[in-house]
Amino acid sequence: MARKQPTLLEFQQRFPDEASCARFLFERRWPNGFVCPACAETRGCLLKSRAYTYECGGCGRQTSVTAGTVMHRTKMPLTAWFWAAHLMSTHSNGISAQQLKGQLGVSYSTAWLLVQKLRRSMVDPERDPLVGVVEIDQAVMPFRADDDPNYPLKTVEILIIGAVEVVDRTSKKAQKPKALGSKYLDTMSGRIRLAAIPSNHASHIHDFIAANIAPGATLITDGHASYPGLDEFRHDPRIVGKMAAHIPGSSLFHVGSLSSSLPAIR
Repeated sequence: MARKQPTLLEFQQRFPDEASCARFLFERRWPNGFVCPACAETRGCLLKSRAYTYECGGCGRQTSVTAGTVMHRTKMPLTAWFWAAHLMSTHSNGISAQQLKGQLGVSYSTAWLLVQKLRRSMVDPERDPLVGVVEIDQAVMPFRADDDPNYPLKTVEILIIGAVEVVDRTSKKAQKPKALGSKYLDTMSGRIRLAAIPSNHASHIHDFIAANIAPGATLITDGHASYPGLDEFRHDPRIVGKMAAHIPGSSLFHVGSLSSSLPAIR
């Protein structure tokens, strides 16, 4: 049974201060009591000179409850980290650094760093690759970098590549490949993968595919020249119109609506 998501009030009551946050981290790191990571000694004492840090009674090694975590050597209050994690994990559409800045009352650079670190920590390194029929495409996403001192009041662009599993709407399982050019009816979007890539060169696109999609999958693409040449994958290009789909404004894959391309291939 899925665990009930705590309300804002419940979360605030559970983690009202630094001590409660540190205690939570201690219990997650050492559920059966302190154990030195160096010598496995169980005798340890909390230092008064260093926050959330325990010294081993055997070898003298000092270990913080945040060591090896996304909060390693942080100078920010633990309450800020906990609130940021709660906000990011409970907003259905995600939360931006600008929104987090307003919620926590921190600078934009601090909010940006929190968002980046938490997003990386939310990725499961052991997650299974996408399988079956996978639609993949690129899109250019412009953004303003007003708050970055290196890019004052400038608009820059990043190239995003995305892949989405085509899932059978009835069974909710990965769609089985059909003959090249076939329509995939009664399907829906499944798991997704996103990444920023330096360019549309084949090496960058192939690296993304190899890292995120299982060999043997059928790749439905826009016919971009960088996709052919992947011997372990089945290429099923779909060309819609005369304009290349990776050009801004014409892409089958739209940032913010990954499933928008699916009707075009059904």
